[in-house]
Amino acid sequence: HITMVGPHYMVASALNSRYAGRYGDPIHMSADGERWFGEQVAKVVHRVLKLGEAWQPLRPLKAWIAPDRASVLVEFHVPRPPLVLDETFLPREQLVRGEGYHSLYGFQVRNSAGAVSAIKAIELESPSRLRIQLVSPLQTGTGFTLSYGLPYAGQVGKIAQIIMGPVIEGQPTTELILNQQFDPQLKPLLAEGAFFVANMEAGDAYAQAPIRHVTESERKTILRFENRELRKNKPFETGQTLTAYRGFPFGNLRDSDPEPAIYQFADPGYGTRAGEP
Repeated sequence: HITMVGPHYMVASALNSRYAGRYGDPIHMSADGERWFGEQVAKVVHRVLKLGEAWQPLRPLKAWIAPDRASVLVEFHVPRPPLVLDETFLPREQLVRGEGYHSLYGFQVRNSAGAVSAIKAIELESPSRLRIQLVSPLQTGTGFTLSYGLPYAGQVGKIAQIIMGPVIEGQPTTELILNQQFDPQLKPLLAEGAFFVANMEAGDAYAQAPIRHVTESERKTILRFENRELRKNKPFETGQTLTAYRGFPFGNLRDSDPEPAIYQFADPGYGTRAGEP
């Protein structure tokens, strides 16, 4: 018998980990992440083997298009109701496109040709159901796919200036200066640790780097990255708008499990969660 525990996207990735002068791969978990997910596994083992619970993780049971085709409804199995769209522990997953969202709270709707249907809003309809409202009604005569889990946390701002940063442990750095304060909605990224920014340009113009240091001064935001981590050595340019995203694709849907964590974050080397459950 196999019991599925659930996802691990909510834990900190090894993008934050240090190994003899280099950083970890973002597809892996940090030490804190390994311990935290291990505790989740242990919780489920206890509930299944000790308490005899027929455990199932939070998962979709059914999705269907509303009669007016202006929204999609999704019914979930919820281990500990009600459903919650949580924007406190992780930032809201979102990617703005035109009048709506390319993705929102982790959800995305595509037609059979792969074209994205823009989302207007997502709301909870009941303890186990949510409704995805669309910018335009879905066409008839074609199929649609609903997916969950994307990495985007939204736009950070436009690059006003690029300067040479300090040398950190022998590594030269670059600082991207934005003429605006860091969006409070993105603060969970800082709590978690390192995160990526990209200019979202197409093809060879695409630039990306992990941000490991953020400061605010005189209503400006300063993002710092190590030059060696600049993707394909493609530099950013002033005037480009940056989009932030996590190392793990994610979403904001969770249940309301009241059981407190035993483990506390232990690594003070990144983020601000050390000492927190």
